[in-house]
Amino acid sequence: MNLSSLRTIAKNTMRLSDEAERDPLRFFCPTAVQLAFLKDTNKIVMLRGGNQIGKTLVGSVETVYRLLGKHPFKKVPPPPIEAWIICHSWEQSKIIMCKFHEYVPKHELHPDVEFVDGKGYRATGAPVVRFKNGSVLRFKTTNQAGGNRGTIGLASGSVDWILLDEPPPANIFGEILGRTTRTKGSIGITMTPVGVPVDYLKKLVEDGVISEHVGKLTVENTWPIGLKSPMMSQEEID
Repeated sequence: MNLSSLRTIAKNTMRLSDEAERDPLRFFCPTAVQLAFLKDTNKIVMLRGGNQIGKTLVGSVETVYRLLGKHPFKKVPPPPIEAWIICHSWEQSKIIMCKFHEYVPKHELHPDVEFVDGKGYRATGAPVVRFKNGSVLRFKTTNQAGGNRGTIGLASGSVDWILLDEPPPANIFGEILGRTTRTKGSIGITMTPVGVPVDYLKKLVEDGVISEHVGKLTVENTWPIGLKSPMMSQEEID
């Protein structure tokens, strides 16, 4: 390989790197179970499964699609919309903010938005992420340990899309349903049901209210469609 070819490869690699930073959604390759979640048009859609199958990732991607009003797999309301991501704790929200930011087209964010690696979005109080198209994303938590920042703030407001990264208590879930009634909004749930009461969610799945997708920790469920190899081998899973 001559020097000219190496320069061309380096130039193309840098170009792809710049494009991936500017518009990471173009390079997102879902697994089969992630794709099923993204294509589901039900009002309430759940992805239940083990850790490392990309539940938080696909929930973040779905949220970005909806905030932009551009979804490759289904019709979504046009922007601007109001969206919430509800986490168990503020520590958990930092992880989700970082995953969400990884897939946001940076040129779509409002110039006032500030993001700090490892810490999330900077804000006074609960983080709010604004987009140039007028859409707004608010991060909230069901954990009361953080003083005023720990309150979920469900008393008012109508929301178009809510992502629950883990199952909330039944009474809070009822309030969440109320927030999406007037807007005919949608709810996504990504969860590993360990150590929390989820009987009410199981009943809603059995009654057909929630459309459920189950992602066991398998090679198939860590293998993005179109890639030559999975993200995890069977040995790593074992």
